[in-house]
Amino acid sequence: MELCGVIESYINIKLKIMLNFICDLFGFSSTSQVCIMDSQRKKIWYNIDKKTKSATVIKSPENEQYSGTVTIPNEIMYKDRFYIVTGIADDAFSNCRKLERVTIPKGVEMINKALFDSCKELVTIDVDRDNSNYCSYFGVLYNKSKTELKCFPIGKKGEFVIPNGVTEICDRDFACAELESIIIPSSVKKIGNQAFCFCDNLSRVKITKGVTEIGNYAFEYCDSLKSITIPESVTSIGEASLFCTGLTNIEVEEDNLHYSSENGILFDKLKTHLICFPCERLGESYEIPEGVKVIDSYAFSNSSNLTNVTMPDSLMKIEKSAFRECEKLRDITIPANVTEIGEEAFLGCFNLTSVTSLNIVPPTIFKSSFDYIDEDLKIYVPAESVEKYKAAKGWSEFKNIMAIPAK
Repeated sequence: MELCGVIESYINIKLKIMLNFICDLFGFSSTSQVCIMDSQRKKIWYNIDKKTKSATVIKSPENEQYSGTVTIPNEIMYKDRFYIVTGIADDAFSNCRKLERVTIPKGVEMINKALFDSCKELVTIDVDRDNSNYCSYFGVLYNKSKTELKCFPIGKKGEFVIPNGVTEICDRDFACAELESIIIPSSVKKIGNQAFCFCDNLSRVKITKGVTEIGNYAFEYCDSLKSITIPESVTSIGEASLFCTGLTNIEVEEDNLHYSSENGILFDKLKTHLICFPCERLGESYEIPEGVKVIDSYAFSNSSNLTNVTMPDSLMKIEKSAFRECEKLRDITIPANVTEIGEEAFLGCFNLTSVTSLNIVPPTIFKSSFDYIDEDLKIYVPAESVEKYKAAKGWSEFKNIMAIPAK
């Protein structure tokens, strides 16, 4: 069956190429797929547009992967006509795991963020100096004025110092990169969403005073990162931005007006929101300080050592994925003032044996709030509220709702 599938795929590819050739030959289409050799005698595939006399680099229709050094020319010649290279298709370099170096021509106006996502060995991105939108500095892609870092070749290793003058690290700039250390200068104001996500080897991050915004999931799954310091200039930290399974400590500079740290745990300045409990923080038990009103999204997610968390009477809301995959968590008591438990809040807490809810009015929960947990989980509630919980949306899914035992 697999052989049949391979043969069918091969035939489809050849038919597509033949059809394009026929359409081109008889002038049925204004666009054509063509293959032209670069200066290194390597094949590069293009879509050419006869009307605009432009060409776009595309993924090989023969399923060949670009590899080594690829130099995209400023223009190509096909059938005695010149075509300016103005674009690169979003999937042109998809799964080109052996691509090491690429040159962007002067006519390219837009480069997709994910263009080189799977190019594991890419170490250098060059840009023609006459390109009006982009430039390259030490093999890294920037906008022309070099104020925005656009793409970091993910095969680069070791330490990288972002040049002073860059004001923004854009979304996914360093995603999946092999680098081990990053120094962010004071000129940078914003770290974009997922900017460093899945940088498995990143163990040192220095954020200099000047950064004001850290985007959603900015350092997600940087699992070699053990500690990080938030400078006083930061005013916004996005959702799950410090979700790193190896993190043990978060520090905040004392003069920061928006955030604070207590025993290596991240809070807002007034300590009404618990924002991030480091995944690898030591200790099986933790008592959330009185005054905390909200446990933020992903705050305790994947905390590998926690078996018990004591929640304060001040608590009012547990946001989505707050305790997601805390696999050692056993018993929890939800205070009387809690009115909402977010989606997937306790998803994957496999060892949870009981939940005690003290609110006489069933808190709002979602179908996924306790997903992947045994339906036979014991739910203890105030005696006068047993029937309310049994009838309440979400709570009614549980089979064992009973009154809190008298002391």
